Amino acid sequence: MTSSAEQRRPTAILSGEVVGSDPQTAWRDELGPIFAEHHGRILDGSDGEFLAEFATAAAAVACAREIQAASRVNFRLGVHSGERPASVAAKLRALAAPRAICISEAIRAQLDKEAELRFQDLGAQALEQAPAPVRAYLVR
Repeated sequence: MTSSAEQRRPTAILSGEVVGSDPQTAWRDELGPIFAEHHGRILDGSDGEFLAEFATAAAAVACAREIQAASRVNFRLGVHSGERPASVAAKLRALAAPRAICISEAIRAQLDKEAELRFQDLGAQALEQAPAPVRAYLVR
C-alpha cells in the first residue's frame, strides 16, 4: 500500500511575464497549444503574467524552452517546485532577462541528467517569501 505522500507527485510551477510588449497581447491564444502539448494547466493569467502547473519538472522546462523559441512575445520565465512554488517561481522569473528561463535547484535536481541542457549557476538567492535561500540557475 502506498501512502498519500507517495501518491502525490510534486508539481512544477512555471511563472511567466510579458516584457517589452503590450501585456494585453493575445499571448494566451499563442501559448495555449504549447501548454497543452506539455500537459500544462494555466492556474492564473492576467495583465501579461501567468502561472501554469505541470506534473513534472521536465515538462515545465520543455514548455518554457518552447515558449522562448516559438513565441513572438518576449517573456521572462521562472520554474520552481517545492514550498511556495508560485511565489518562488515568480521571484525566479524576476532574475531572468527577457527571453530567459530561471529555475531553482529543486527543478534542476529533477531533470534528466541525459538532457542536453546547460546551466549558469546564479548561486543562492535570498528571495522574498522563500523560507530559505534558493539556488538559482539560468537555462542556456
